[in-house]
Amino acid sequence: MRIRVGAASVVAVCLALATSVDGHGGPAQAAPAFSDWVPVPLANGPNQVDIDGDGRQDLVFVAWRDNANAHGYELVTFYRRGPADDPTWELVPFFDTKPAGEDSLHSIHGADCQLRGIAVVRRTTSATEPITVIVGDRDFGRSFADAAGVRFVVYAIARNVENTAGWPPVYFKAERTITSKSSYCDVNDAFAAELGIHTGR
Repeated sequence: MRIRVGAASVVAVCLALATSVDGHGGPAQAAPAFSDWVPVPLANGPNQVDIDGDGRQDLVFVAWRDNANAHGYELVTFYRRGPADDPTWELVPFFDTKPAGEDSLHSIHGADCQLRGIAVVRRTTSATEPITVIVGDRDFGRSFADAAGVRFVVYAIARNVENTAGWPPVYFKAERTITSKSSYCDVNDAFAAELGIHTGR
């Protein structure tokens, strides 16, 4: 016996599945975008990290810029080893909306909350997986202690395979932007709630 199902019935089934409950009577919540990715922790000072997935250890340097107030910040710079026949260290800059790019990233801190933060993750546990860098920026709002939306920019490794003038061999390219659904005082809380990334800060 064949059962004929109309298009309307298929749509109804799909809608029912999409709104399946989470075990508490509410709609199932999608997992945060990066909850199954692997965090790459960075400590103050030099960190050996394979940035571009070529199997060699590169360098990520984290330094603290003390301002003698509540607004000191971390400066994070990424360096990779050059080709095997040229051991020169190369800077790995960031290209987003600024045509010239940025050579490093920095956080923004206040006495109450952190307004700008950085997370480094990999898709897999492999130490040779290229890293992804995510920068979270909270709108200032009325003050450092305010709660506001957070904008995440996701940077992936890119290569200048055509040797285009003015571009480095390897760089970080902004591939997408994610806007938080809720407001936060501290961007680290937004990283955890919105993306599933626990920065440890």
